[in-house]
Formats: sequence, C-alpha cells, structure tokens
Amino acid sequence: VYPNPVQGELKMNFEKEGSYKAVITDITGRKVLENMFELNGKFEHSLSTSNMAAGFYHLSLLLNNEQVYKQRLIVQ
Repeated sequence: VYPNPVQGELKMNFEKEGSYKAVITDITGRKVLENMFELNGKFEHSLSTSNMAAGFYHLSLLLNNEQVYKQRLIVQ
C-alpha cells in the first residue's frame, strides 16, 4: 500500500487473486469508504482518496471476507 501519506490515489499491490474488500474508517471507527473488487490476473488496484478530508484513517483489506491486512493511513 503506497504512498503513505496519500494525496489523491492510494495504490495497492497484491500477491493473490480473489474477491477483495477495502474498508477505510476514520479514527472514530466510522466507515468512510468501502470498495469491493475482484483480482483476476492483475495484482494491483487503486482507490481515490480525493473526497476524503485530511487526517488519520485505518485501512482494512479483506480477501474472501477474511481480514488479511490492516494499516494506518494519513490522507493529506
């Protein structure tokens, strides 16, 4: 997941194909963004953060509804 801090577009690289869900929450736990996507032969995906206010967030990535990654994000 890069860049962090992010300004505009968050890029993600993956090792496995499958059905993914990206969930971004603010520091209070409120869901700010949820994006479901399928990776078939392509191991990268990006999310726009341009509609998000500057601040601290948490990103959770789920593969087939199992959490596989969690990271703190800074949106500028």
